[in-house]
Amino acid sequence: MLKVENLSRTGYFKDVSFSVRAGEILGLTGLVGAGRTETVEAICGITQPASSLSGGNQQKVVVAKALSQEMKVVIMDEPTKGVDVGAKAEIYAIMGDLAKKGYAIILISSEMPEILGMADRIVVMCNGRKTGELNRGEATQERILELAMEKGHTGGAE
Repeated sequence: MLKVENLSRTGYFKDVSFSVRAGEILGLTGLVGAGRTETVEAICGITQPASSLSGGNQQKVVVAKALSQEMKVVIMDEPTKGVDVGAKAEIYAIMGDLAKKGYAIILISSEMPEILGMADRIVVMCNGRKTGELNRGEATQERILELAMEKGHTGGAE
């Protein structure tokens, strides 16, 4: 449903790639400041203003916006932050129902139990870079934290 390849924004993230399929919940996680929210904002066009682009690229934005009206991708950024246990359960049920209906869901969360419990696949970021991707069977809190603190990626996004 959505494929991102080598997405970069100077000072925020660099060469981030992932995809999400229909009926799948893709978790996007990492420590605070890893670039998760900024990556999704760029995908949605919240940050990358069309008026600053060349004419050809402005047209691409218009086409992309038109096509997005038909897309079935739901992006949830910390959807259960600050809610009670009952509301969390309801939000999780809604996410599950949407996935069963064929929606592709990107779940951004810093809550380990939420990511481990809801995501079919997990993309981990550190300092603006994707440091790993795990499927549900191989994902553990320890492995996610290792990737979230990847020592080889301490330079930040360039």
